[in-house]
Amino acid sequence: MQVSIQLPKDGSEFNTQIREMLAEYGDEEFCLSLIEVFIRDGATTLERLRSSVESGDRKKSYAAAHSLKNMLGVLRSAKGVELAERVCIELNADSPGPSIHELLGLTAQLLEACRALVTASKIA
Repeated sequence: MQVSIQLPKDGSEFNTQIREMLAEYGDEEFCLSLIEVFIRDGATTLERLRSSVESGDRKKSYAAAHSLKNMLGVLRSAKGVELAERVCIELNADSPGPSIHELLGLTAQLLEACRALVTASKIA
């Protein structure tokens, strides 16, 4: 089956990230598979971060934030990587701040954008 990634036409940061992925990897099917892995694993990790933050478990929060940092890096989300790094630093310094909530929000938005992209690409 031939895969064709259908980029959003809104000029968003997400659009730029996907273009960077395509430029680096050069294979739309491979890029789409990376996006699908992020949808699956990112959603699980996002929930793990959310629940560990709610329970006050800094060790699990750090592990989840670090995992998200790696996933966001694969998707070329410079903003996401920077935010996840900040969260990791804050958790190590025993001073978690609002960055955790920013990371939760950004990751949730990115997951939605990825889901929409996969749906549009598979319909095309």
